[in-house]
Amino acid sequence: MTGDRRNAMAQNRLRRHPLPPCDLRERTRLSYPANATAIVLAFSFVVSTPAWANDTSDGVMLPGLRATPRGGVVAATAAVVLHAGTVDVTISGAVSGTQPPSLAIDMPRFDWQGEAEPYPDRHFPELAVAVDGAPAKIKGRFAAYFGTVDITDIVEKAGLDPFVIADTPPLVSPGPDGAAAFDRLKELGAVVKSGPELVGSHFLAWWQAERHVQIDLPRNPALTLTLSYRARPGYRLLQLNDGTANARLRPYCLDGRTLAALLGHRSDAGIIEYAVVAGIDGTPPKTLTVEIGEPGPSEGPRALAAFCGTDGKSVVVNGAGSASSPARADSKGVVYILSVPAVPK
Repeated sequence: MTGDRRNAMAQNRLRRHPLPPCDLRERTRLSYPANATAIVLAFSFVVSTPAWANDTSDGVMLPGLRATPRGGVVAATAAVVLHAGTVDVTISGAVSGTQPPSLAIDMPRFDWQGEAEPYPDRHFPELAVAVDGAPAKIKGRFAAYFGTVDITDIVEKAGLDPFVIADTPPLVSPGPDGAAAFDRLKELGAVVKSGPELVGSHFLAWWQAERHVQIDLPRNPALTLTLSYRARPGYRLLQLNDGTANARLRPYCLDGRTLAALLGHRSDAGIIEYAVVAGIDGTPPKTLTVEIGEPGPSEGPRALAAFCGTDGKSVVVNGAGSASSPARADSKGVVYILSVPAVPK
């Protein structure tokens, strides 16, 4: 197959199968596959800068817990701790039914995001779970797709890591026992190679994948569950006197004028936005607390942090201080936390 035809196939695939809703930011993907060498070279020249300073992202939220059977675990209380760029969510719940329930998280489907993407690992590989203070065993499975074609079994038979798409560049090569499956992926266009630029047997993974995890629970009338993972917040520059600022700040019980006053009447602010699910089955806990710790390494010095209190007023934490306070989640159990980095003097 010629390179021109493969390029045409790729463009048609992207038109027919647009990226799923979880792909929240416009990416800087290079055209496939003629620029395979450019992908490798561009990665070598990436320079790390504070992302919020000159870019925009909607971030990636860890999806909420889903109980089987539905309603088998009900969140009574929840505590969200944001500290140094990590999130800990502790949920105390009541267990019902005669069979031991399980909890699952269905993570977003994604593909390679480009070398500039700040959160390429949308399968949350670092996720840790504890039940009643003891580490819980996480059962995992994956699904992989090329357009509308389910290639899960083919990727598995080829002996490939389905989440290599979180790497830049997403290089794969055929193994000794999966040659036939790898050839099938090549036929589909799910792995691609362009001319002599990629030396040896390396190809680019060009599929989408999603991770599903399951946590089996003991048959106890009550339990405490803790999820720990790295935050993947959104960030943007917000014009505080713009009419859209109020809508952007509403989840934190703030508006543009109030935030401008808190920041010394600045006209704009770089904001970092966290969204954390603190409920089960899309239902908020009966009571919720939020604890704000020191800012994460990617934030730098912090001017303030804020979230909605139970009275509908914003709880504001000034500077790099810490605070814990009752908080309010939305109707789906999501709590929103705002952080505003300090402007260097």
